[in-house]
Amino acid sequence: TLSLSLSPSLSLSVTLYLSISLSVSLSLTAACLRACAQIDLRNVPEDVVKGTTDYKCLQSQFSLLYNESLQVKTQLDEARALLLSTKNAHLRQIEHMESDELNLQKKLRTEVIQLEDTLAQVRKEYEMLRIEFEQNLAANEQAGPINREMRHLINSLQNHNHQLKGDVQRYKRKLREAQAEISKARMHCYPQLGGSASSVGPSSSSSSSAAPSSSSSSGGP
Repeated sequence: TLSLSLSPSLSLSVTLYLSISLSVSLSLTAACLRACAQIDLRNVPEDVVKGTTDYKCLQSQFSLLYNESLQVKTQLDEARALLLSTKNAHLRQIEHMESDELNLQKKLRTEVIQLEDTLAQVRKEYEMLRIEFEQNLAANEQAGPINREMRHLINSLQNHNHQLKGDVQRYKRKLREAQAEISKARMHCYPQLGGSASSVGPSSSSSSSAAPSSSSSSGGP
């Protein structure tokens, strides 16, 4: 009723004052409550706190987290040990590989030197064989006409020998025919001297056979 009888501006100011005072009182009340709550929490005994469900839940969660942290720590230690052993094994393997590589390099270097020596020796032998081949080729080229002349001469001599053998055979055959004709003529001219002719025949035949042999020996090449 008082607010209705006052002016509108005054009523608005009164309303604002009441709202501000109400907010201040509320803030003061909240501060007082927080302070009282802090004082109460500080004064709460330990047995009461441990008996609360929140404390038990927090304790169980802490136990679980602590056990998990222990497991994680154990796993971390195992992982560190495994990493260290792996690192050592890897370093040993690297040292072994480096030593093997060094040995292989030495072996390869030795083989390369041996192959170079062998290649140089093969080149020398090839050069010697090439020179010898060229010399033989030049000698064969020079001896080619001489060899052809020798073959031609040998062929001509062989042909001449064949001709001489044919002539000798023909002369022998003519000699035999002449001897046969001579013996027939003697038998025809001297029939009464058949016995004497027969006795004389071998000597004459021997003499006649000696004559062709002498003629053949004298007519040889």
